[in-house]
Amino acid sequence: MDLVYCAALRQVRSHQLAEEVAQSVFADLARNATRLKPATFLTAWLYDVARRTAINVVRGEVRLALCAGTARTWHDSAPVRKSMVSHPLRP
Repeated sequence: MDLVYCAALRQVRSHQLAEEVAQSVFADLARNATRLKPATFLTAWLYDVARRTAINVVRGEVRLALCAGTARTWHDSAPVRKSMVSHPLRP
């Protein structure tokens, strides 16, 4: 568990996200246990999956932050026409 958590923590730099990554890695292991070859080094597999999962989490966080910033910028710069405010929508 420490190997997976530490590998994730190095990538995500957040204890909460590292815990989520570790849980995801062990869920992946449970799903894929029957598909692993007998010659697979489990520690190497765990480390690799933890690293890749953490990188994907970081990418998702960055993408989310960029989208939120873009939406906020667009919302702040969108022109408000008088006709949009003074007349309610009618069916």
